[in-house]
Amino acid sequence: MKVLAIESSAMVAGVAIIEDTKIIGEFILNNKKNHAQTIMPMLNSLKKQLNLDLSTLDAIAVSNGPGSYTGLRIGSATAKGLAHVLGVPIIGISTIESLAHNIQATDSIICPMLDARRQHVFSGAFAYEDNILRNIITIDQMGVLDMLEKISTYNKPILFLGDGFEAHESIIRSYLLEDRIRVARAIEFLPRASTLGFLAIEKYKKGEWEDYLTHQPNYYRLSQAEREYEEKMNGNS
Repeated sequence: MKVLAIESSAMVAGVAIIEDTKIIGEFILNNKKNHAQTIMPMLNSLKKQLNLDLSTLDAIAVSNGPGSYTGLRIGSATAKGLAHVLGVPIIGISTIESLAHNIQATDSIICPMLDARRQHVFSGAFAYEDNILRNIITIDQMGVLDMLEKISTYNKPILFLGDGFEAHESIIRSYLLEDRIRVARAIEFLPRASTLGFLAIEKYKKGEWEDYLTHQPNYYRLSQAEREYEEKMNGNS
């Protein structure tokens, strides 16, 4: 099975081609360029380098949220357009779940975090049980301290990854004892399109896919414009 994976949920932009159990090619950029300027050029370059015929793809995998509104919209629109033209399904993968799967094996609690600003994060927690990664704290948007309160109930070291840890490291280190904090390696720390692709193959085999008409990102929150409108309405009521 051959899958194109698109990661655009946070600052990282990435595309990868996964075939069965192999990474055929992957491009990653971690800078502040708009994903509209990077995703398609990376895909076109990957296609050229691999001499890839897109008609040989079996599915498109895309980071499904949470994350940046703009990034998620760009990834989703790209996936929908390609899926429509190629006649293949879309497999949306949670950004937080994908991040957690960067960690292959550990006795620690895995805590991916994406910065949601205003001292909030998109987060959840995972643990390996019988070599299966299980979600033990539901993925959602929450205050940093709320997440730390939830995760501190587990009597294990906590392995952090994602830009939410970088953004709120001082709060995390002031809340938790130092011997409970672990930080993922650089190669594991950020969202990877290749991880997304491998997860997509597993989900495809379970029948967990969508078509280009039904696929939508999961933003896990109101947009800034919607929040400001709601605050304005509440202030006038």
